[in-house]
Amino acid sequence: MLTNNLFNLPKIKIYKSELSDVELTLYGLISSKGARCPGCKGYSKKIHDRYIRHLNDLSVFEYKVYLILQTRKFKCTNKSCPHKVFSEQTSGISRYARRTIRLDKILDTIALETNSHQGKIISKLVSVSLSRSTMLRKSHKHKLPTIKTPRVLGIDDWAFRKGINYGTVLIDMETSRPVDLLPSRDAKDVKKWLGNHKHIEIVTRDRASSYASATKEVHPNTHQVADRFHLLMNLSDALTFYFKSIFRKIKHLLLEHQNELHDKKPLNVMMAITPKKTVDTDTRLPVFKKVKELQSQKYAARKIAKELGISRNTVRAYFQLESLPARAHHKTTNIDLFTDVILSELQRKRYLKKDIIRKIKDLGYDGSQTQAYYHINRIIRQNHISTPDSSFIKRAPIKGIIKPIPARKLSMLITEDDSKIKDQKEKKYIGILLKESTELRLVRRLSKYFRTMIINREGNVRKWVELVQKSSYQLAGLKNDIVAVENAIKWAWSNGAVEGHVNRIKTIKRQMYGRASFELLRK
Repeated sequence: MLTNNLFNLPKIKIYKSELSDVELTLYGLISSKGARCPGCKGYSKKIHDRYIRHLNDLSVFEYKVYLILQTRKFKCTNKSCPHKVFSEQTSGISRYARRTIRLDKILDTIALETNSHQGKIISKLVSVSLSRSTMLRKSHKHKLPTIKTPRVLGIDDWAFRKGINYGTVLIDMETSRPVDLLPSRDAKDVKKWLGNHKHIEIVTRDRASSYASATKEVHPNTHQVADRFHLLMNLSDALTFYFKSIFRKIKHLLLEHQNELHDKKPLNVMMAITPKKTVDTDTRLPVFKKVKELQSQKYAARKIAKELGISRNTVRAYFQLESLPARAHHKTTNIDLFTDVILSELQRKRYLKKDIIRKIKDLGYDGSQTQAYYHINRIIRQNHISTPDSSFIKRAPIKGIIKPIPARKLSMLITEDDSKIKDQKEKKYIGILLKESTELRLVRRLSKYFRTMIINREGNVRKWVELVQKSSYQLAGLKNDIVAVENAIKWAWSNGAVEGHVNRIKTIKRQMYGRASFELLRK
């Protein structure tokens, strides 16, 4: 009785079990007296034949579970029914299946959450061995859930291949779950989908005109909300384009104020190179000092060797030495013979270390290039050489030359408060531009106002548009989408969840190595 309760499949009675080293085999039968015909639904008790079904079930305690099910065939008593003979069925096992439904559900989940190769590996963890082809077939056979029309819909595009072809992802913003995937981002495909789903109240989107026009045409009363992040990106792009257009004016301003931008103390290319503090340690030195100390106290070599845990030969050798010589190494070179040559070369301005190495090699240096660099750097530190090499001079800024800040960086700095600009040179750079240009001061005020309005979700965007137009700047794109921008300020809805799912699609695509079909990706 306990086995039947644990097995828990309706109408199946386990009458025998066998346990081996790796698997548990259960023998069962369907306990009902008769069965219903799948054609006419008539009930029959007339047994025609019996046969055995072999099924896999969920593993238990790391044992594979096999179910050997004795199944009966019944004769249909309805003479007009096309099914003369039929097999009895139970709700826990599908017709013609080799696995129970509960095992298939787990395998279906594995197939959808991973790729076929990983699914093959993971399936072994539930004690079921499936091939990659089987995992792929299970993914294809998976039925899509019924699409429920969301009240708040998020819409965005995603790339099959970036810059070549795109699809559309649709998200229920209230649950942050995907609703559907479309094979293109064309307005006609979006219109067709929207036409089949009538009760959408709000649509969140980026600034793409195709989604805006499709929504307006199919659902004219639906509220559209522009994504705030994309609005800030549009501001950044507009400012970048603006700064590129006035690049010559900025460069002229910088030339007029180059003395202010330079540091008061001009850079001295002959400044001293601060030597790095290095400590050359020899692990033998403490032992050597202890041996010499004990030797002065008239201890025997045998006693010293025993106390310090070293060889008596080592102790005797140390007894003969006044100081510890440098350790001989298999990488020892003859570079010390060329110290004078190296020192004379290092005194030359704009020297190159590779030229020094080439010279000492011609004179008979027998080591490697890496060893040579190490020894040259050591000689520079030990002798406190301050003559700059060629690379140091190249890195030094040229007096009188001011490198303009790139337009993209300038578009970010112009909307920041002075207190948030940490780099002093950048702060001075912005300060001079704003001091000398009335136009830039106006651009900064308008940009900061727009950014604050979007971030804090407070303000009148129509008034802002009027101010900008008075300044002779054109905002045709923003004016056409003004209602969606107003909704972005007024409501909390944003396209953030949609962007997250776009990244998730990228991950799934990479798992599939770009070789799977759109239908499989959709599932």
